[in-house]
Amino acid sequence: MGPLLVQAKIRGEGQEWARLIARTAQGDQAAFGTMYDKTSVRIYGLILRILGDRASAEEVTIDVFTQLREVLAAHEEGCAL
Repeated sequence: MGPLLVQAKIRGEGQEWARLIARTAQGDQAAFGTMYDKTSVRIYGLILRILGDRASAEEVTIDVFTQLREVLAAHEEGCAL
């Protein structure tokens, strides 16, 4: 894949993420689910490496996504955090 195709792919993925974030902020559960499906394994793995405990990593991963949803909803409502 040439550099221009890579850049186009990155732009396309960025636009997809922007749409998912905007839809999640508006309360779209499917968009939130897509974001979770695309990122939860990596986030869990990172947290597991940091904490070294599966149960704690699962709990923190859930906390990350709970906070993400809350922050996006607050942003959509115009609240300053």
